[in-house]
Amino acid sequence: MGRLLENRSIFILVACFAFYAAFSLYFLVQYYGPPFTLVVPGDIHYGRDFINVWGGGNAALEGDARSIFDRELYAQLLFQYAEQKIPLEMLRQHAFSYPPHTLFFLVPFAFVSYIPALVLWTILGIAACWKSFSTYLGGKIALLALLVPSGLVNLVGGQNGFFTAALFIGGFSQLKKNPYLAGILFGILTIKPQLGVLLALALLAARQWKVIFAAGVTCITLMGLSALIFGIELWRTYATVTLPYQSGLLKKSIGIFDHMVPSLYKSLINSGMPADLAIFPQYGLMAICLMLVVWAFLRPRNSVLQLSLLCAVTSLFSPYLAIYDLTLLTFAVFLWMSFHFKKDSLTAPRAVLGALLISLPITHLYFSAAGFYWLPLLISLFAAILVADLRGYEAPSPA
Repeated sequence: MGRLLENRSIFILVACFAFYAAFSLYFLVQYYGPPFTLVVPGDIHYGRDFINVWGGGNAALEGDARSIFDRELYAQLLFQYAEQKIPLEMLRQHAFSYPPHTLFFLVPFAFVSYIPALVLWTILGIAACWKSFSTYLGGKIALLALLVPSGLVNLVGGQNGFFTAALFIGGFSQLKKNPYLAGILFGILTIKPQLGVLLALALLAARQWKVIFAAGVTCITLMGLSALIFGIELWRTYATVTLPYQSGLLKKSIGIFDHMVPSLYKSLINSGMPADLAIFPQYGLMAICLMLVVWAFLRPRNSVLQLSLLCAVTSLFSPYLAIYDLTLLTFAVFLWMSFHFKKDSLTAPRAVLGALLISLPITHLYFSAAGFYWLPLLISLFAAILVADLRGYEAPSPA
């Protein structure tokens, strides 16, 4: 190896992954704890947020889709679908926050009961994410990238981070080989619109017209079919009720939710800044992210570092981005470290930074609860380093 620190950096990573394993076990026991039943101590049911996937699919299948954005009616529906096995008060904590065309992808999980559906959701999500990650990282490293905190958070919470990362990274892997397939995957990603703003800008800057066309057709088709099947009123309710409700959540103090949204905006609110003032630093950060994406994609550069930067700034851009969405950040870190490992430049400081970034989906919960809101700063540092790397490695590499 060109640097003696190379061995030290590998030791640091191995030690960190051992720590992740021990800490993850602690997290699981603390989150669930014995006895392991459908409803466990602390009023948490298995898969927790998966209830929205399963419940939304059932609502679409049973003809109840028009009730999903009415929180009380939705809780009653979930209570009915779960055969009263999950307390109604617990179900009132949930809100269906996804755009109506998401329902198309949830219906298949409604054909089986809750636990089998959760198992199927988990297996499919892990498989899809592993497949997309392995295109860039190789199979073994991709599997490792799913076993770290971002994977654990999605596994425990029954969240969609595996699927959204698979669509995002899978689309990029097809840009040159099959741009229309890439566009279809990106069009489906509109089920999580906050992940697509910078992605759309990157595609425009890179003049990926075939991809943009396919993504646009896919999105319009899904939205049109959902309006036709479920009713245009459902879209009006989503725009006028659900989106303002979700935005309003950021301004309130709601227990653990305060620490599950690690954006600069929410961090400033948690630290005591009024929401009306906290939004301006977030706007400034969003503007910087927009400029960085245009700069990175306007002309050919190293595609690995481009994708890493896009994933990193996507994790900073939206005021409403949860810890389970940091699967993209985890991928960016693994891709960046793999890049430097191949170039014999994975130094100890880079390894330490990578390990800290990978830990964030879980450690942020504890640091935020203690009043330390360092996640936006750490990701910003990572983005700045990626910009420096892009300037240092100008020659493009194949995706």
